[in-house]
Amino acid sequence: MSYRAGDAARRARERYELKQAAAEFYRKLSVTERLEEALNSTFCLGPEDVYGHLANYFAQFSKPPTICQIRGRKVLDGTGEPTVEAEVFCTVKNMDKRICSSVISAASEHPKASKGPEQESNHSADIAIQWLNDLSPKLRGMSPDEQNKIDQLLSDFYQPKIEEEKERRQMEREASPMPLQPEPSPVTSPAPGKKKGSGKGKKAAVVEKPIPPEETPEAVVPGSPAIGALSLAVAKASSVLSKTPLYLHIRALRNEKLPTEFFMPTPMISILSCGTSSPGKLNLMKEVLIIPQTGLTVQQSLDMALMLQNQIVKQINAASKTGDTVQWESLAKALGSKCYLFADAASKPVCKLLESGSMNSPPCSGTVIKHTNEITISQLLGVFKLIEGENRVAVLGCPYKESVGDSTADLAVGLGARFVKLGGLLRG
Repeated sequence: MSYRAGDAARRARERYELKQAAAEFYRKLSVTERLEEALNSTFCLGPEDVYGHLANYFAQFSKPPTICQIRGRKVLDGTGEPTVEAEVFCTVKNMDKRICSSVISAASEHPKASKGPEQESNHSADIAIQWLNDLSPKLRGMSPDEQNKIDQLLSDFYQPKIEEEKERRQMEREASPMPLQPEPSPVTSPAPGKKKGSGKGKKAAVVEKPIPPEETPEAVVPGSPAIGALSLAVAKASSVLSKTPLYLHIRALRNEKLPTEFFMPTPMISILSCGTSSPGKLNLMKEVLIIPQTGLTVQQSLDMALMLQNQIVKQINAASKTGDTVQWESLAKALGSKCYLFADAASKPVCKLLESGSMNSPPCSGTVIKHTNEITISQLLGVFKLIEGENRVAVLGCPYKESVGDSTADLAVGLGARFVKLGGLLRG
């Protein structure tokens, strides 16, 4: 009897301690008070769906969603080349859900190249998937609303990859044989006894100023599209979870509050493309675009663009060459008050612009900014503030390949771009 009595007393004590622990658990979370308030409001309102009303009531007290997994997979971009898609999974009310995904096209080091080898695209996509797998545990538990913190983490992750790529390329250059430099042709002097300009109507040979070589393009690190795609995917996830349009969410990130007015970017239409490969003086400009007048319909704008395209006969008299800074400055002074001069391929990368804190090189009315490769949303916000701070025109352009998705339109409105360059024959 004593053994059974002791066992019953032990079980009673355990039940009492369990009840006390449960009461303390619910007391800390204020469950009793909120449950009583929910039941009272439900009884007073008398909704048709009682459990739906209770679910909506308690939803406001649930924890904010957090990132639980980042997943990457290989997809095809708008031109059919392999690229990476970044998927964001979040824990929402104790359940793991796929929130959204994002894809951006990779920009090559040489935009003039029509298409890169498929093997390089596959290699870059494979590395990007591996990067996303490595970043998944680093972002686990973070809120998609922490855009700046996540972008800083992505930039810190990407910086060592740049150094590794530079070291690899340096080793390849040292291992490869140096190309032979062609000897300069000697300048032929006129024969003695002959007078200059003796031939009537003949022009004397003009020694052209040597064209300086193009600057070495910034190294495109294989796998870099993972950084830009993941940054955009996090912004999209935050907008989806808050049930806010992406453009409104990006504008709120920029202004730190919801704006009341928006500026709709004006699209630009290409009427001359590939000018650098054209004969004569047209090779001065790579691309000529027009901005339709406000109030015109789409058909009227297209008709005007076709008319101007067929009537381009004006020659540009400035003796400018690629890489000639002095002539470009004089051209900017001559045409700056007549039309916009935008720096596109000649512009520095976004990271270099943010480091320098200046938009003075090259002299232009504004800069075309593209969301490609490792560029994060925070960097886009920073460079657009820099452009507007110097009273220049901000233009958001599509990547050199065909865009995937409609995020370009949301970025253009959210960032406050003056114009959006949707491209033409160059696909951006």
